[in-house]
Amino acid sequence: MAYLPYRFFGDLRIETHMIRAQLFKMITDTGDKIGLLDSDKLGKYLRLWKRKEIELSMLFVSTRQQYELKDLCRQRALK
Repeated sequence: MAYLPYRFFGDLRIETHMIRAQLFKMITDTGDKIGLLDSDKLGKYLRLWKRKEIELSMLFVSTRQQYELKDLCRQRALK
């Protein structure tokens, strides 16, 4: 999951969003995820979403404390 980069940019006070990758087949099906064309497409979709011209399904991201508690539960379940 992209939890660590999400928190990293959030800690830097950079506005961060996570969306469902299944909705972006035109990007997830390409081999190059850091390509100029893909990043341009993502930027355009984000601008359209901000202007409320399209609807994007954002992922719920738990708080840092919730994530740490879930991680503790996972570790305990493995024992």
